[in-house]
Amino acid sequence: MNHCLVDGNKRLAWLAFTETLAGLHLTVAVDPDEAADFVESVVVEHLSAEQIVEWAKDRLELLRIDP
Repeated sequence: MNHCLVDGNKRLAWLAFTETLAGLHLTVAVDPDEAADFVESVVVEHLSAEQIVEWAKDRLELLRIDP
């Protein structure tokens, strides 16, 4: 209620996650629905860091940067 991102925490979390991966030249290969389901499960199921890594590891790809 008292911050600038009312109703945007999940989107911001996804952005932070993907930007962190991008800094490592990585991305996750998922469609928008799978990404939304994952973010929701992090919140609802209180996933641990280990569970998040487990989900991401099979979906990681090198980030392609076009010249």
